[in-house]
Amino acid sequence: ERCDRLLEVLAAKPEQPPWLKSARYDTTFALATCRVQRGDYSAANKGFESLLAANPQDARVQNNLADSLLREGKDAKRALELATKAAAGKSAVPQVTHTLGWAHLANKQFDRAVAHLESAHRSVPADAEIACHYAEALFRDGKPVPARALLVKVQEAKGSWAGRAKDLVEEIDASEKKLFDEKRRMEKKEPEKKP
Repeated sequence: ERCDRLLEVLAAKPEQPPWLKSARYDTTFALATCRVQRGDYSAANKGFESLLAANPQDARVQNNLADSLLREGKDAKRALELATKAAAGKSAVPQVTHTLGWAHLANKQFDRAVAHLESAHRSVPADAEIACHYAEALFRDGKPVPARALLVKVQEAKGSWAGRAKDLVEEIDASEKKLFDEKRRMEKKEPEKKP
């Protein structure tokens, strides 16, 4: 609701009032964050990029740009670079640790993803997004049983991530069935006879 109001005010007044001009950096950050929440990642990225150009060491901007890039599904390598820089200064913040773990997941660095996402999940166990990313990292790292158990909990909570959790559970079940079928096929196969 606050995002909608901010966007309305800015759209209605293309000439920014003096109080807004003095807070341009924070306003640009708030606007970019609103755009992420609305799914307008391209516009959000432009806002975060302009802030990063003005202050390349801002860990908050580095983290949010990395998050937006990951949500957009683009440039996972750059997202990892940004998340790594952000975590160097704010490693104890669960949201930053989550973004770093998610970036490792997107770059198929599953063991690193598990470590960071486990830490974020321990800090904020009720966060379904973190739980889903952690479970996916566990699954991709070859640990389907704990991944599935975590995803079932996310599904039972019936929040906005329940659908993604359901999809991952189905992927895990299909993968496990394929492995089971392959094992059975191999067990039924007779050993080769030596001449």
